Amino acid sequence: MTEDELANIENGKLKINLNQTLQNAKTPTEMLQTLQEAYEFAQFLESESLEIRRDLDAILKRAVNALVEERISQESFQSFRVIWQIAKGDLNQERMRTVEQAQLKVSQ
Repeated sequence: MTEDELANIENGKLKINLNQTLQNAKTPTEMLQTLQEAYEFAQFLESESLEIRRDLDAILKRAVNALVEERISQESFQSFRVIWQIAKGDLNQERMRTVEQAQLKVSQ
């Protein structure tokens, strides 16, 4: 092998090592960006979820007031309450799924 061929092989190895080092240096930045995006998405969903929970609570309060003021029957209130509980339960389940998905995204 000539000196030029050896030099080319060494240069190739150096380039590969440099590229690997650069890739390793970039990975934490990319991971940080992924974490930031996941956090922002989770924050957005949490704020939306909070708003929906507040709306559900306000609706329940109005239904209770209507029951107390005898504008609706006990049966109507019970029917409403079942639907309200289902909606609240679905909201809680969706929140848990969102948290799990965010955790999976972060761990990848």
